[in-house]
Amino acid sequence: MDMKLFPWFLLLLVVVVSAQKQNYSQKCKQGEFWNADAVACIDCSICQTHPKTPSCDTCEQAPAPTFNVWMVVALVSLSLVVVITTVAVGMYVRQWRERRSTFLSEPVEETAGPLYPGP
Repeated sequence: MDMKLFPWFLLLLVVVVSAQKQNYSQKCKQGEFWNADAVACIDCSICQTHPKTPSCDTCEQAPAPTFNVWMVVALVSLSLVVVITTVAVGMYVRQWRERRSTFLSEPVEETAGPLYPGP
């Protein structure tokens, strides 16, 4: 073998290996990345438990959940309306029962005079 051809064979080997690596990485599904050490596609969910895994930066990060302020304001105001309405209805029912019980418990005033006249 001629020594002049050795760099060309080495270059050919590097090209074939890099093409093979790209070929494997293109076969990975959405949400997976190619791991050369495992020679397999690895699911991106491993990046949540092991964030320092190589190639995790190629995975798309799930957007952080946003804090919906308007939902909190709506829930608090609805809760306040329910509490205030419940208290108001309770007070109205108590006042109605009290008025009804005092109305029926008062003695009826007689206007015709006593039933049994005294001596």
